Amino acid sequence: MAQEIERKFLIDLNSLGPLPQGIRILQGYIPTQGKTAVRIRLKGSRLF
Repeated sequence: MAQEIERKFLIDLNSLGPLPQGIRILQGYIPTQGKTAVRIRLKGSRLF
């Protein structure tokens, strides 16, 4: 199974300039059999 790697970076917000309007993303996990889970995301009106 693939392993997900999370990376974090510090950003200087003053050097970015104005940002566009964002889209809210909701994320959850549905447990399945054994030790696995299915991740779901709701982004705007799309669910995947």
